[in-house]
Amino acid sequence: MNKSHKYTFLTLLLASVFIFGSMAGMNLILRVREGQLLTERGSALAETPVRAWGDLEDGEEAVSDKRHQETYTLTVEQMEEVIGHWNSREGDIIHEPVTGQISMAEAIENSKEWLLKMNFVETKSDNDLADSVNATLSIGKKRETLNTKLEPYYSFWTVRYANRDMEAELLLNAVTGKVWGAKITIYENRTGDFSSKDAMSFWDMAGLPMPETDVCKISYGQTWEIYGAEETTLGVRIGCSNYDRNENAIVDYGDLFHKEHTVITYDFVVDEK
Repeated sequence: MNKSHKYTFLTLLLASVFIFGSMAGMNLILRVREGQLLTERGSALAETPVRAWGDLEDGEEAVSDKRHQETYTLTVEQMEEVIGHWNSREGDIIHEPVTGQISMAEAIENSKEWLLKMNFVETKSDNDLADSVNATLSIGKKRETLNTKLEPYYSFWTVRYANRDMEAELLLNAVTGKVWGAKITIYENRTGDFSSKDAMSFWDMAGLPMPETDVCKISYGQTWEIYGAEETTLGVRIGCSNYDRNENAIVDYGDLFHKEHTVITYDFVVDEK
């Protein structure tokens, strides 16, 4: 009887060793495979879709971000190309900043300054601006440029704010640090009374030289207007739409506290003349 128990115990012991050994072997194989996948994925992510500032011209020494941002501006022609690329993109590729692009902190600070100057907030205090803030850096994805590294000024920071009174989504060029697009949701009903003066303010704050000819309304719809000048295909589009919670089936963060809200948008469009 004792001998039988010994054989049984030995059998169970060997079976346990086999089971645990198999599990350990499988875990080891999985870890090795996981490491291979992470290495492959890490290599893919390391390939940024934009060129660093120091890579723009062969033989030119890289400049510091601060000095670069203080001196570099885009021409109207460059801006037309970038806006055309962004507005016709098929998706977004999120990436880390490269040399010559502003940081997330700078993008957020520039966004606060823009909201203040455009009279959407009274101070730059975080308490007045937002209950939440987030920012992402991305570049527009197009099939014909998937295998090409674009210039760093093709990237944009998207900065989002939200509080009980308003939401803001601002689009900042990653090199100039200027706001090139904005969507402001205000939880009150506002009229869409805009003029060429508003368009010129947006144009100026985007870092562009003022047109030599007059800026005037060149196109309009029920909720938007486009302003432009004769010497450029670039135009400023301003939109304003009012919503009522009773008419809108979607209830978002602000609608929990306010019945009405107004969405104001600013962006650039390229008119193919």
